[in-house]
Amino acid sequence: MGFPKKLIVAAYNYTQISEMYGEDIGEMKLGGVDGRLLSILSQVLQFRYELVSSPDRIWGNHLKNGNWTGLIGMVSRGEADLAIGFLSLTEDRLTAVDFTVPYSVNEICFATHIPRAIPQPHAFLHSFKWDLWLSILTIWIILPFIFYLQSRKKSPYLEMLFQLYRNIIRQHMTNNTAVNRFLLGIWLYFSLIISTSYTAGLASLQTLKYTEIPVKNFEELSWAVTEGKYRAVATQSLVEYLLRSDKEFIVRLGQAIDENKWFPPLGHSLDEEYFDGKTAVIDVKLVFGLRFGMPPWSTKYISENILDSVGVGIAVRKDFCCKDALDALIVRINRAGFYKKYMNDEMYKTWLKLSKVKPETSKQITLNNIFGALVFLVCGQILSVSILVLEILQILHKRSMISR
Repeated sequence: MGFPKKLIVAAYNYTQISEMYGEDIGEMKLGGVDGRLLSILSQVLQFRYELVSSPDRIWGNHLKNGNWTGLIGMVSRGEADLAIGFLSLTEDRLTAVDFTVPYSVNEICFATHIPRAIPQPHAFLHSFKWDLWLSILTIWIILPFIFYLQSRKKSPYLEMLFQLYRNIIRQHMTNNTAVNRFLLGIWLYFSLIISTSYTAGLASLQTLKYTEIPVKNFEELSWAVTEGKYRAVATQSLVEYLLRSDKEFIVRLGQAIDENKWFPPLGHSLDEEYFDGKTAVIDVKLVFGLRFGMPPWSTKYISENILDSVGVGIAVRKDFCCKDALDALIVRINRAGFYKKYMNDEMYKTWLKLSKVKPETSKQITLNNIFGALVFLVCGQILSVSILVLEILQILHKRSMISR
């Protein structure tokens, strides 16, 4: 028995992944990766195909009454011979339809917004770690006491303290006659290294972009959703998969999505409204890559944490005559690297679109970057002026007392 001359193929018209477009009047073809795969299958096996799409525009969910929706339902009811569109090969679906050999893998992960920049008003303290700051403070407090003990001409401790501080801020000492030359030389070298290192470190830190720490894996996402900091959206079939997991935090995540009905409208799960900074979209990694590009050039944060990997195949009717012929050709296509090439081509198209967006090439230092340092500076100036006023008042008071 030869291969059928015409087949009815159910395809999921997924935005930015597989697009329906017409070339000749009355002829519709499937674009994207699956479209190119279907095209080479039809050319080699010499069959024509008619494209149909499920009314509900979903891959396929198993209803409580035993029926199936979406593409799987169309194939199981005999409304289509084949179904193509990143269909995951699961045990549940195998009860309704058959699948060809896998030609790709669906990796379940999640995507969120790109971590946003956050202001760092205390960045001037980040040049050194806390233990180094503590060491510098300890040396600065103890060394004047040593100078005081070893010097013949005793100078007040506070005066020596401020004299050493002048070195740190690169000012010369006004009184160093009572200081041991050897210890003074060590301190001068120490203060030079500290001040130059701090200046260089601060300048480097001001060029960095501080960003939010994203939710990195499903366990963190589950806790964030439980605590009300995040919401997660997913298709109903993915939620059913989450609920069947043997991991408690995954089940808890699925229950939260189901209870709150966080199901995106059909065909709109990747809309911008779901990347508002408080939402994670659970889907297939290839879907994210074809829409947003793959890291590090993607326009969204795509988690590297993979929940599960499921084979992708073409769904066929249980009574389809020529599944073996499809399997043999798909194996040849994969071994020749054609499907991988098709995927890379689509990724390249996405990259070209994203590359037209002008990247941020420079970062200016803003008031937020130095706000904390400015506060300390203003407080220091106010304190200095206050002390100056008090000293003037003290001198005037002494003069008035003498004149009496």
